[in-house]
Amino acid sequence: KTDKINEYVVNKKYNTFDLLKIADYIITDYSAVAIEASILNKPLFFYLYDYEKYKVRRGLNVDLVDEVPSFVGFTAKEIIDKIVKTENKIETSQKK
Repeated sequence: KTDKINEYVVNKKYNTFDLLKIADYIITDYSAVAIEASILNKPLFFYLYDYEKYKVRRGLNVDLVDEVPSFVGFTAKEIIDKIVKTENKIETSQKK
């Protein structure tokens, strides 16, 4: 049964780390999930749709836009484009 108010399905059988292990790519914002993804050596992208507001309200320990601009997107389309570009690089390097 799906609750009309909460349309998310939560299966407590799997934890976040289990799901990260089977993911092809990890997309996160400012979450510590980035650390777990890097431990698993997963391609990681940062979806920073609220970057300007977050920078002012919460502050940044690391400015991802400066540190890893190739892996930052401000819109879903930017993230998709970066994933496609990464897939092409991986595919090209595997052919060599």
